[in-house]
Amino acid sequence: MKKQVLLFVMMLMPLMASAATKINGIYYNLNSTTKVAEVTHDPSWTPMYTGSIVIPNTVIYGGVTYSVTSIGEDAFSGCSSLTSITIPNSVRSIGWGAFSGCSGLTSIAIPNSVTSIGRYTFDGCTRLNSVQITDLSAWCRIIFSYDLEYPSSNPLSIAHHLYLNGEEVKELVIPDGITRINSAAFYGCSGLTSVTIPNSATSIGEKAFYGCSGLTSVTIPNSVTSIGYWAFYGCSGLTSITIPNSVTSIAVEAFSGCSSLTSVTIPNSVTSIEGSVFSGCSSLTSVTIPNSVTSIGSGAFYGCSGLTSLNIPNSVTSIGSYAFSGCSGLTSVTIPNSVTSIGSSAFNSCSGLTSLNIPNSVTSIGSSAFYGCSKLSSVSIGKGIISVGAKAFANCPEIKEVYCYAKDVPTISNDTFEDSYYIKWATLYVPESSVDLYKASAWSQFGNIVGITGGNEGERCEKPVITLLANGKIKVESATEGATCVTNITASNAEPLSDGEISLNTPLIVYTITSYATKEGYDDSEVATATFRYEKAEGDMNGDGMLNITDVIHLVNMILGQ
Repeated sequence: MKKQVLLFVMMLMPLMASAATKINGIYYNLNSTTKVAEVTHDPSWTPMYTGSIVIPNTVIYGGVTYSVTSIGEDAFSGCSSLTSITIPNSVRSIGWGAFSGCSGLTSIAIPNSVTSIGRYTFDGCTRLNSVQITDLSAWCRIIFSYDLEYPSSNPLSIAHHLYLNGEEVKELVIPDGITRINSAAFYGCSGLTSVTIPNSATSIGEKAFYGCSGLTSVTIPNSVTSIGYWAFYGCSGLTSITIPNSVTSIAVEAFSGCSSLTSVTIPNSVTSIEGSVFSGCSSLTSVTIPNSVTSIGSGAFYGCSGLTSLNIPNSVTSIGSYAFSGCSGLTSVTIPNSVTSIGSSAFNSCSGLTSLNIPNSVTSIGSSAFYGCSKLSSVSIGKGIISVGAKAFANCPEIKEVYCYAKDVPTISNDTFEDSYYIKWATLYVPESSVDLYKASAWSQFGNIVGITGGNEGERCEKPVITLLANGKIKVESATEGATCVTNITASNAEPLSDGEISLNTPLIVYTITSYATKEGYDDSEVATATFRYEKAEGDMNGDGMLNITDVIHLVNMILGQ
């Protein structure tokens, strides 16, 4: 019997050892082996902590001194009557939800000894309006180091969600050594106005600055290669941003809802503009899409009503659904001969468009692609078209003439031109040999179908010739009379500048110029490409007797004709 009692007691010992111990009004988990104590919650889960709490550096129990090194998970969770707390320098970690629901807590000081903070630590701290940070760089290391070895004696890691309701930090310079900004690191920090990201950072995580509506300035260094989902979603105060050439990936909705953003330059390191990246950027008036981009995703510029003109480079092969839907200020768009498909509702409700030229390369136009383009009066469709989707040009009441150069009649629906009032009086121009075929199809809804005379079916524009003139300007021309040359110029630094000085024997800037010729009734020409490299040693461009960065600026202006 005694053996059985002894065995029972031995079985209970681990449970007895792990039970919370109350010392001077605070519960602790004590580790008799390591002599450390963790602040914990009331065993009954009653929110017992009220008023002001001071956590000591050490506690004594049973004659043994324990060092207080951590605040455990949910330690003060739900303690709505807790008004203040003092955390000692001995504490190194704060667990998940440690202060969640502490709605009476108005301020807190985090000592620089803390290297780990769990998820939802301050979730529901609705009155928290002051966070005193003893060491800002240490705090930043906490925020941004999730499974990350920081260059110090101890690796730092935290769970990646940190909510600071009402945090008063306005300007933040993230310290060197941080290699990534974690998911939701500044989620909802509406008071944050300026952020500088160090050259050590390589990625900006999803929702990193989500809802930072007060953010007006962000500096992204050349070290960053990726910008995550919703990274700057809803940053309605952001007016401009420079995306460096190092960035190769910009995820879905990264800048969605940045309603004050006026201009964006996408670097030539990016190959795809993902879905809804700039959707809702209603103040965006200018966007530069480089030749590296091959696809424009669904809703990429949805609702960018301030965008007035658009030049899509000849590297793009597809335009996704709703890509430019709701761009009501768009008055002109250049679709290159590289594009093979236009997605459904791609230009839906672009009410400012008056004319449209769809190149020979396009084989399909999606449903409602140009629905509601209420000022569209003239449309030219290249001879490669195979199908035009339902309601593709519906509710376009001003359409009066359409040129379609396809000899084989493209498939359309009876509602492709639905509610386009003038269609029954409009004229459809088609290859002369195919007039009867068009009249026997759904295209018969046009009041007049006539053959194109004097057209140059199958004839291709001459490839442009790009010439660098003696005065530093460029000349681009095609031998095809009346042809328009669509030209793009991109420039890249061959070597970074240092204090405005460049080595005399180092190439500075490489210009890549591409151009193709286009003319109604002709196939677009082949793309011509030229590369021009400028070296500082070539001369004093502005005549001031010195070779410096102003010469570079002068050269760029000359090339651009300014």
